[in-house]
Amino acid sequence: MESEKHPPDYLHECRALHSEVKGARYGKADDLDKIAIRLKKVRQARRLTYSDLEPILDTSVWAPEQFGYWPSREEIESALQNATWDFWNLPRNQDIAISKLLAVFRQIELVSVILRFIVPEHFGILSPPVEKIIGLGPFRQRHERYTHYLDDLRAIREQRGFKKVADVEMALWVLQLGVLEGRLQDVLGKRELLRLQQQHRDDQLLRTIRVKNLTGELFNDLTRPELARALVEINPLLSAQIAGVE
Repeated sequence: MESEKHPPDYLHECRALHSEVKGARYGKADDLDKIAIRLKKVRQARRLTYSDLEPILDTSVWAPEQFGYWPSREEIESALQNATWDFWNLPRNQDIAISKLLAVFRQIELVSVILRFIVPEHFGILSPPVEKIIGLGPFRQRHERYTHYLDDLRAIREQRGFKKVADVEMALWVLQLGVLEGRLQDVLGKRELLRLQQQHRDDQLLRTIRVKNLTGELFNDLTRPELARALVEINPLLSAQIAGVE
């Protein structure tokens, strides 16, 4: 029944190509599901220890250092043990969880990695290729940036029939690096690559998300006459159209 409501589309194809793009970029594919399985027990416990993080830090499985500096056991073990962690009620209490993890790890990228492996159904890794494809701009607060990112990925999960936000993140990562930047051409051939690129151009959902993110702050900060004046040299026709409406 679920497949009838949400027929698989090109984003599901992109998700299936994740290993190929990882191999093309880093020389080997990651077994991210293996890490998530090893961290599954963490969600059921009201604790988080440094030992719980060791599957994430296992460089034989993937390259965790690409997301930033991971503190040593000596730096954070006591902070982890002295805190109460409630991952079971995620994503309902995600603001609390994100804030507490940020206080320990300092970098929102590391927080996103931890949450992605503990609760992959609702969280994904914050990565520049995915931010680029959804047009996510800067935010005053790191916390706010990640929650906006999650809102967009969860909307795609619901509308495109993905089971996990982590799968949406991986599909978008492949779409940017593998499809739009062409790393999959040797794997798929030029014709198939062009087909996926065209499907992305036709994707109204992603286009809407991207425009929302790129223009939201602009339209909130400027009146339409101000916007029209600002666009005169950049896009005279659009400037004239906005001014004409006013």
